[in-house]
Amino acid sequence: MTDIESRIETDALGVTIERTFAAAQAEVWQAWTDPERFGRWYGPQGFTIPSVEMDVRVGGEYSLTMRSPDGWEMRNVGAFQEIEAPDRFVATMSADVHDETAIEVRLEALDDRRTRVTFRHSGWASEEMAQGARGGWTQAFDKLAADLIGD
Repeated sequence: MTDIESRIETDALGVTIERTFAAAQAEVWQAWTDPERFGRWYGPQGFTIPSVEMDVRVGGEYSLTMRSPDGWEMRNVGAFQEIEAPDRFVATMSADVHDETAIEVRLEALDDRRTRVTFRHSGWASEEMAQGARGGWTQAFDKLAADLIGD
């Protein structure tokens, strides 16, 4: 089983995803904060992440390159603003195609084999951009679920 339940909401300026994964909280935290692990699942289906750098500490920065199946590349950069390992982090995100937005990730251990992730990506310039983010993150969460099962 890749995940147990999920809920997705989009409003004018953001997307919220709540999803329960069949994995321990420590493993889910690592999937979000270890560059190699993050690069395995981030991005929509078919996209790859050829480079990821992360300095996971308050004020630390990250950067990654996302590549589409046809070779188009987009760079994402940001900084960690708050970290409460292994429960929560807040970071900024900027990309070639949008201005700075905000990401908040909360992890809640439901037991030793299930973790609820509550994710919010906000600050979009339009509802259309928020809808696009919804599609990309939904696919990325599907890849995350498969990656967690693969370990």
